Amino acid sequence: MTTVQKCTAIQDGPLEGCHSCGGYVPVTCVSRKSMKALVHCHTFKTTLKCGPYGQTIQLLIASDAQ
Repeated sequence: MTTVQKCTAIQDGPLEGCHSCGGYVPVTCVSRKSMKALVHCHTFKTTLKCGPYGQTIQLLIASDAQ
């Protein structure tokens, strides 16, 4: 994989949910051009849409993520 752009993803609010059912957290990703960013944290992987005006999503973190 080749990285050609950088982006910044920030948590925009608290994680809401429960341990057994997972939780949602608002995340905003900003980059100079529209792109997708890969989030990889231990066994948890997902992609985020990023763009110059910020793309906010409700990211689901499953209960089995470590």
